[in-house]
Amino acid sequence: MEIEDLNKQEIISKIQYRFQPVPVVRESYQPYQSVPPIHQFHFDRIQEYLDFAINQESIAIDDDTLYVHDLSRSSETAFNSLILQADGAALKSLEKTNVIMSRYFSTRAAYHSMQFLGKTVNVTRKVPYVYGHIIFAPTNGPSKKSVSWIGLHHLVAIISKDRGTLIKMKNYHELTLDIPKQQIDSMVDRSLPMFSAELDSYHMLKHWFEEKSKLYKDNYLSRAHAAYVKDHPVIEPVDGISRSHLNAAVHLINTFSEEGQSFGKEIKELLSEFGTLDC
Repeated sequence: MEIEDLNKQEIISKIQYRFQPVPVVRESYQPYQSVPPIHQFHFDRIQEYLDFAINQESIAIDDDTLYVHDLSRSSETAFNSLILQADGAALKSLEKTNVIMSRYFSTRAAYHSMQFLGKTVNVTRKVPYVYGHIIFAPTNGPSKKSVSWIGLHHLVAIISKDRGTLIKMKNYHELTLDIPKQQIDSMVDRSLPMFSAELDSYHMLKHWFEEKSKLYKDNYLSRAHAAYVKDHPVIEPVDGISRSHLNAAVHLINTFSEEGQSFGKEIKELLSEFGTLDC
């Protein structure tokens, strides 16, 4: 019996060993991480980005777009645009940046409405696109030509370099652009009064309609706005709305209605107490 029991134990141990899981041996243990690519764009290394950027016939940017780079005047590539996204994606296209940006504006508010708003706060050159907390600023005047656009709502810091300017953005992205720091500072300065006017109007409309959404975000521009309002008079909400939105309304009436000229004059007279209408 002892021999039989011993044989049984050997058989059982062999069976157990056979079905034991095989241990996984790692040369070096690394915890799992899901980190999107981080952009480190430099104006001297554009071709490197073009080499791996995804080619698209038509590009639809969104609020997560960091930078829209104009290549239309470059003789080194046939592509006209390079787009960098916050998720690490890079896109290239034969489409020019003015076409791409116009497509984006058409889903929100037309760019000419921003020009009207800018005019009410004395921003008439290189007018940024300020749509709530979404702000795209052009590097040059975008009247009819293609230019580059920076998503200022992703901005974290602006650092002057020996050559160009380092722009640090959220999620650790970096853009080194061949433009002086003062020009980036001016983009922010032009955005602040427009952002302030929209914010004042928002607070009034929120009071009227009990809107629950939140316009004011904790980002670089909102903190700069807090410092801005200390040294600048706050635009009265009704004044800001009348001069920006009613400018646009009168302009549309005059453009599309045969009786628009006389009707527009009546509106101007009735609302003259809110401020000067300029169209």
